[in-house]
Amino acid sequence: MQTKKFVICGNASAKGISDDPKNDIRLRLSGVNGEGNVTLRIEDIHSKMFGTVPTKFHDLLEIATYVYSADQVILRGADDVDSFGDGWRRDLHFVVPVRNPDFWNGEEVKNALTSTLGFLSDDNYAFSFVKLEQDHSFQDYLEFNDAQTMDGKPERVAMFSGGLDSLAGALDEALGQRRRVALVTHKATPKLNTRHKTLQDLLAQKAGDNAPHQISARVHKKKPLNREYTQRSRSFLFVSIGATIAKLLGLSSVRFYENGVISLNLPVCAQVVGGRAARTTHPKVMKGFQDIITLVAEAPFTVENPYIWKTKAEVVEQIVKLGCADLIKHSMTCTHTWEMTNQHTHCGLCSQCIDRRFALIAAKADQYDPIEHYKTDVFTQSRNKDDDNIMSASYLERANQVISLENVGQFLAKYAEVK
Repeated sequence: MQTKKFVICGNASAKGISDDPKNDIRLRLSGVNGEGNVTLRIEDIHSKMFGTVPTKFHDLLEIATYVYSADQVILRGADDVDSFGDGWRRDLHFVVPVRNPDFWNGEEVKNALTSTLGFLSDDNYAFSFVKLEQDHSFQDYLEFNDAQTMDGKPERVAMFSGGLDSLAGALDEALGQRRRVALVTHKATPKLNTRHKTLQDLLAQKAGDNAPHQISARVHKKKPLNREYTQRSRSFLFVSIGATIAKLLGLSSVRFYENGVISLNLPVCAQVVGGRAARTTHPKVMKGFQDIITLVAEAPFTVENPYIWKTKAEVVEQIVKLGCADLIKHSMTCTHTWEMTNQHTHCGLCSQCIDRRFALIAAKADQYDPIEHYKTDVFTQSRNKDDDNIMSASYLERANQVISLENVGQFLAKYAEVK
């Protein structure tokens, strides 16, 4: 594990906590018009939605933003096979000013935070919460937009990334179940803005008078702070935003839509272990999120994943069944967003792209996913990097290993990480 790194947030003092201030990282969060090095913006909030935000939810959202930002500021160490173990994991100590320090310093909430985030990102977390000296309005983070129609109060809050799974979930809510749903999108990069807007417009057309209400959130950091690409803590920010929106709406649940194979995220190859396999919606993480938000809400709160028992092929079949196969080509799956171009929206070689291709073929829906959108066709084109060759071969090998297992007991014995 790396040497402990202190992350000092806002105007908090590290006196008596950090013994080497020159090596500390200072993050200052501000609203839409602020001067901090981290800016949080929640866009497209309808004025009918806005009400009083409990201070603990205000704290939660700021804590999640600081954690997500630090995740990208502090580099992981060695990335080679022989030595990544110790270098990969970081030892992070946050000093965060909050409105409710007694609550956040309580043993139960601290344990829920550190254990959940530790499993989520494969790092070691510690928190010191201090009293916030200068408070500000929650509205500083909001950009209202009453141009969106709001016919009735949303009955559900669902996370919407723009991938196949969240697209199927949005369609299922709005068309299949005819529920009024608010879709919350975290826009991590401007590269996806046009595609998000296209999907939003198409969803609205399909749903007609039951069009989902779209809410987007952005975290903008000063350029020198963008160093680490893994972003393992992103779903903590995502669920914190969604839970806060749900609280504004008087709801007590949020939904992720992610197929179970990806949620469990079994290692594709032997080198992808621990936090090197993303645990965004792993059942243990979802339970941890639920515990944290229940404590914050002071009432039962659920974090659900209705697709936990579905494969990605079954998710694709759901989209086709709802008459929305034409939306598939506009969805976004690739993990290598930094390589995205207008012509090639998917690299074709990362595990997510490979999974997408197999799922669409298995669902007999590959005709709706233009091959020209992929920089490399994993089935017909050569791969120039050893890592890409290993990924493709390992994907097939692992699939053959799983299909050869005869029962759940054998599966759990071989893949203990799902327990």
